[in-house]
Amino acid sequence: MRLTLTWDAVVEERKFVHRQAIVPIVTAAALDEVDFEYATAIAEKAKLLMAQQRVPPTPNNFHTWFKYSLGTSPDLKRAIDILVGNKRKFDTTTNHDLFATYVAPHTSGETDLNNVSQQLHTSWLPQSSF
Repeated sequence: MRLTLTWDAVVEERKFVHRQAIVPIVTAAALDEVDFEYATAIAEKAKLLMAQQRVPPTPNNFHTWFKYSLGTSPDLKRAIDILVGNKRKFDTTTNHDLFATYVAPHTSGETDLNNVSQQLHTSWLPQSSF
């Protein structure tokens, strides 16, 4: 199955050439415009790949693998493909480095997703009275 983007709102005007084909680049801002079915298919692909590599489904890891599954970052794809090809384990350090290198610098204005998750988790814990 091959997913294609059929609407112009999602595709940035800038494109890159890969193996003699022009491949559209999906921008971060355009991700808000991605329809439910497409986003769900990409999320399922990311979850499957994470499970195959035994990557814990944390927010930052999911963000990294969602972006990998979208194919919007040739550098991220190359890095993960090399790690998989060399049968490297995706330990905490590797996962953190992938996020910090290929995802975090491109999420301008966003807070680290793990920090947000921790803050939400902490705010839901019952407060003990002293």
